[in-house]
Amino acid sequence: MHQKVTFGEDGSPGAVDAWTWLTAHAWSGWDLDVVAVEKPLKSTSDSPMGYDHLHPWEPETPRDVPADCDFAGVSYFTAHHDARLVLGADLQSDLLVIGPRGKGLMKALHIGSTAEWLVQCPNTPTVIARAGGTTRTIMLCIDGSPHADAVVDLLVTLPWIASTSVTVLAVVENFDDIRGHAQTAADRLTAAGATVELNIVEPRGGGSKSDARATVHYVINEAKPDLIAMGTRGLLGMQRLRLGSLASSVVRHSTTSVLLARDHSEDVDG
Repeated sequence: MHQKVTFGEDGSPGAVDAWTWLTAHAWSGWDLDVVAVEKPLKSTSDSPMGYDHLHPWEPETPRDVPADCDFAGVSYFTAHHDARLVLGADLQSDLLVIGPRGKGLMKALHIGSTAEWLVQCPNTPTVIARAGGTTRTIMLCIDGSPHADAVVDLLVTLPWIASTSVTVLAVVENFDDIRGHAQTAADRLTAAGATVELNIVEPRGGGSKSDARATVHYVINEAKPDLIAMGTRGLLGMQRLRLGSLASSVVRHSTTSVLLARDHSEDVDG
């Protein structure tokens, strides 16, 4: 079975940016699903019990898929329901690509938006693509959590990973084995063909959670990578950091595309 990338289509300017990002890469051997979700005119419950499942769709104007993308196959699907529920379900996909904004003039990413909903607990690893262009540089944030490991699991399978330079960023606090986790991630990415650099830093001010977040933001802003990759929750100060803190802050404030993934073996409420 081929690996698959799913594109969230809503016709918005954000979707245009996401499509430009998606098609700037070669996906040799992967399948592509283009999924368009529209809310019915009549309001419905946000319960999956009233779900209008995805079904094949023939758009009047299909997206132009460059031959260089080298997809094994392209399929179109649609559903009439809440996009958060449709795209947040198990899509049987390896990667979901969406834009940061929905329809509406300069609509910002805000709580309640599809992007924000998916970021909180993605069933599918998700790229929130803010700009087109080929990914040449990646900032991978490692914190020793299984969620960060899930990001590495995806990165090493990307067909274009060998053409990237990856900086593995680890902020040292009280988790003494963070260097070992960072080195393991670096070794896996090197084996996949990427050019890898380790950046292990200690935040100033005693290593508080807020300072660690500031350190991550500072390093990202200085490096200006094409893509930031991180888990939805991490370990800071030996405690799980729920999204709504570091990952959410990066998604909200960075102008860079962000890849998020989570470890499905853990209870999300744990």
